[in-house]
Amino acid sequence: MRTATPIRLVVPVLALACATFCSGVLAAPPPNPKADALVADLSKATTLDQVAQAFRRANLSQAELQQLKPRLEGPIGNKIQQLIRRQKPGRMASLQAARERELRLFETKKQQYLAKVEQARTQGDRQAAAALSRARSAAQHAPPAGRLVMKAPPRPTPEPTGATITSVMPDPAVIGQRLTIAGSGFGASRGTAQLLVGPRDRFPCDVLSWSNTQVVVTAPLAAEPLVRAGRQPGYIWIKLAGRDAGPFQAIDVAPDPARLTPVITGATPSSLRAMQTFLIEGRNFGPAAGRAVLQFRHGRASGQSVPDLDVELQIEEWRDTYIYARLRWEADVRDSQPVILAVTNDLGQTGTRTLEFVQEKVQYRLTRGLDRVHCDIWDNDDDEPSWVCWAGNKNTQAFSWGECRGGTVVDYGLTTLDDGGISSGCRYVDRPNGIRWSGSVEVWADLFSWVDCEVWMVVEAVRGHECR
Repeated sequence: MRTATPIRLVVPVLALACATFCSGVLAAPPPNPKADALVADLSKATTLDQVAQAFRRANLSQAELQQLKPRLEGPIGNKIQQLIRRQKPGRMASLQAARERELRLFETKKQQYLAKVEQARTQGDRQAAAALSRARSAAQHAPPAGRLVMKAPPRPTPEPTGATITSVMPDPAVIGQRLTIAGSGFGASRGTAQLLVGPRDRFPCDVLSWSNTQVVVTAPLAAEPLVRAGRQPGYIWIKLAGRDAGPFQAIDVAPDPARLTPVITGATPSSLRAMQTFLIEGRNFGPAAGRAVLQFRHGRASGQSVPDLDVELQIEEWRDTYIYARLRWEADVRDSQPVILAVTNDLGQTGTRTLEFVQEKVQYRLTRGLDRVHCDIWDNDDDEPSWVCWAGNKNTQAFSWGECRGGTVVDYGLTTLDDGGISSGCRYVDRPNGIRWSGSVEVWADLFSWVDCEVWMVVEAVRGHECR
């Protein structure tokens, strides 16, 4: 009986050993050639680029990477961390140099833009100065425009001729218009007619028709400067053919309101800019300076209901046929637009003309930082991912700016402020455009990686307005 005991004990032990061995064999992970190849490549890698290439070739899933984690502890993980630390100073210097190049490029473009704007303004000033010289020369040969209040002219000396004037129509006589003189004894042959205004001035009238009972003449334009102030006393005097005598009659002489209204024929340069001189040409501006105003009626602050705006020009020189002025105001308007130039003369008469106002803009560079992205486990002490960081991280971050009046997006981009490791980056998902100053960026950092990006854009906006 004693000999049977050892046999019964051996069987359970063997069974237990078999069960333990068999379960261990069954629980071991299956061989993974890709993982084995990755470990071999990482063991031979001497640069971070080689490490990155090894992970890309292996193309392991997150589950496979987690299974591989114990095999990468120790020397391999330490080596990867050392390569990351070694990469960081050079990478930071490279990123800083790239950012400085980007800023220099923006500043160069900005200065080129400002130079172009200044060149256009200077050219406009030259054109205005040349036009002023021509206008001054022409004005020297034009009769002066005056605003005088005068006594009645001396009464002509009557001589017996047998002719009489019974009426003069219209009364008052209007400068530049027809004047019908009715009466008798004028004779069949055409004589002459004069308009007497002022103490000594006699102005020949154009005779349109002549008969024994009616003479039609035109009130001479040469008398216009003497009646700019309004109705003035005078005489109409008919001299019979072949004689220096004839009937006369006292009348009032009045200006033609249409002829006294300022007429703007043009401006040099034709496109007006802020802080620029320009010449306004025309007639009936008067001998004394009145007012010249630019009227902005549309297109001011975008999306807002704002009142109309009148901007008075600074007058440098004022003559009846030209005005030399300067616009010293930075216009609060979004874009170039038509404006109304209104000139009011010394008599209170106003003439207008539509001109083009060119809004000058400058370029602003606006930036927004994004949240730093890294893999899931982070070593705060070294500010870099630990060797146990496997899972990549990816997110989409939105950004926006406040607008400024007249601003339009003309350029945009992304700047990498800091990155490292194997694979990271940022890209636009939704780009800013036109007057929409918002968008979104996808930022990602894979194995052993981190990234810190900045969004920027360039806007053209009204000079003198802060954009943010």
